[in-house]
Amino acid sequence: MCRGASTELKINGAVTEERSYDLAALQAEQQTTIADTYLSGGGSTSRNYTGVDLWRLLGLSDSSGGIGSYITPNVPGPQAPAAQHNDLTRYSVMVTATDCAQALFSLAEISPFFGGNPVLVATSQGAYNPDDLTPVTDSLGNSGFARISVPADQRGTRRTSNIVEIKVIAAPTPEVIWETPTAITPGTPVSDAVLNARAVHHGTEVPGTFTYDVPAGTVLEAGSHVISGLFVPTAPSSLTVARAEVTLVVAAAPVATISASKSVVKPGQAIKLSTVLSAETGALPGQTVQLLQRAYDASGFTPVAAVVTDADGAASVTVKPSKGTTYQWQFAGSTEQPATQSATQVVKIQPKVKLSVTKKKTKKGAKLTVDATTTPARSGAKATLWKQGKKTNAVLARGIVKANGKFRLVTSLKPGTYKVFVTVAAGAGNTKATSVVKVITVKKR
Repeated sequence: MCRGASTELKINGAVTEERSYDLAALQAEQQTTIADTYLSGGGSTSRNYTGVDLWRLLGLSDSSGGIGSYITPNVPGPQAPAAQHNDLTRYSVMVTATDCAQALFSLAEISPFFGGNPVLVATSQGAYNPDDLTPVTDSLGNSGFARISVPADQRGTRRTSNIVEIKVIAAPTPEVIWETPTAITPGTPVSDAVLNARAVHHGTEVPGTFTYDVPAGTVLEAGSHVISGLFVPTAPSSLTVARAEVTLVVAAAPVATISASKSVVKPGQAIKLSTVLSAETGALPGQTVQLLQRAYDASGFTPVAAVVTDADGAASVTVKPSKGTTYQWQFAGSTEQPATQSATQVVKIQPKVKLSVTKKKTKKGAKLTVDATTTPARSGAKATLWKQGKKTNAVLARGIVKANGKFRLVTSLKPGTYKVFVTVAAGAGNTKATSVVKVITVKKR
C-alpha cells in the first residue's frame, strides 16, 4: 500500500547493481547543504537542507560530463556518436515516495555539466539562510528519513518526501539478435555472414545502422575473437542505442572422410556410406553431418540424411541406389569448428540383362533373334551379341538399347552348337552388363 514513513530507499533500474540506503548510509556519503524556497498549497516554504547530491549518489562523474561506471552504458565497444557522455541525454531518474507520489528528473537536467540544476536527497533540515550553507541537523519529521530538494523548481510538486525508490530509466533499448557465427578458417575474411546482427523491439525489426569494431573484409589470425557491434536507431528519440558482442573462432577446417561398403552394386542393393569427422584436437563427437547424393544424370547434390557422429566421430547411412550415384559428406560447421566436406564417392550400378532367344530354320541353318532388356534402362547404349569361343569371343550382332531398356539383336547361324551371350557397354553411372550364357543348337533342315 502507498502509505507510511520511509526508513530505507533503493537505487535500481538501468544500473550495474542495485543499492540500498538507510539514514546512516546516506549520512556517510559526502554531504551538501543548499537553501531552498518554493510555493506549495500552504504558501511559501523556505528551508536549508543537508544531504547527498543525487548526481553523486548515482555514482556519476564529478570531473566531467561522462557517465560513471555505475550506469549501464559504460561498456566496451563502439560508442555513438563518439564520446560516451552523449548517452547521458537518454536517461532519466524516477523518485518514488511511500504515498506513491513520483517525480521525474532527466540526468542531463541534474548534471553539473549540462542543466546544472542540483537535486538533493536531503536527510536533515534547518532554518533558511542562503548566506550560511553549513550543515543543518534537524530531523525531516513527517517527510521520513529522506526527501527531495530542488532549488530550481518554483513549485514544490517534485519535492518528494518519504523516498523508497530512486530508479534510473533508460530510453527503450531494442533487443539485438546476433547468433554466434560458425567458425571460419584462417585467411577467410570476415563477411556479412558474421556481421549479421538485427535489432528488434516488441517483435518488430527496428530500422537503423550497425557499426562493428571488426569491419567486413578483415582477415583475423587463428584463435577466438570478440566482435562488438553498436546499433544506432534511425529514430533515436524513441529508442536508445544497443550493443552486443559475439565470439568468432578462426581455426583449421576439420577433416571428413568417406567410404562405401561397395562401389559397384545391383539396382536397389543396400550399401553403407560412412564418415569420420576429426579436427587437429582429435575426433569430433556429437556433430551433425549430412550425406548428400547426386545421380549421374542430375545437376546438383541433394540431401539424403543427417546423422550425429558417435564418440569416435564416426557416422554412417545405408542407401539403396537405383542408378549410378555420387555421394559426399558435409559438415555445416559450428561455433567452434569451420564447415567442411569430404571427397566424393562414386557408386556404380551393375545392370541386369534378361534375354530370350528364338531361332527360325533356314536353308543354310537358322535365323537367331535375341530380345533383351537391361535394368536400369540404358537408352542409347551399345548392345553386342557374342559367340563364346575357347580363346576369343566373336561378335555376331550389334544394336542400340531403346529408351525402355529393350533391344533386339538378329544374326544367322550355320548348323552347330553355340554358346552366346549379350553385353551392354558401360556408361555414366553404370558398369558393363553381361547376360548369362545361352547354349544354342542349330540343326540342318
